[in-house]
Amino acid sequence: MSDMNGMIRLVSAVVIGLAVAAGPANAATITWDGGGDGSSWNVGANWDSDEVPTSSDAVRILIADDVVMNMTQANYTIASLLVNGDVAGSLTIDGGKELTVTGDFNWA
Repeated sequence: MSDMNGMIRLVSAVVIGLAVAAGPANAATITWDGGGDGSSWNVGANWDSDEVPTSSDAVRILIADDVVMNMTQANYTIASLLVNGDVAGSLTIDGGKELTVTGDFNWA
């Protein structure tokens, strides 16, 4: 998927499922900071809360350059996904597992 604001590339059979219903109103917003190994979704230190997002969380990913996130350990479900990025940045989610977004998915 892509638009004029940037690019998201899904590889290795990663699926993003978009449901009609919005995510829970009480969802915590968890932001990717890459503070752990800088690439693994399942490493809590890569998130500003130091915890891996759960199915009730809203995820925000800020992209200034190219970001590669590895999703090799398990399938994940999150309440919503907001990707903020510049025109030159890209997000690659790799690893052969599924990321399901049950609510809103936005690239801003």
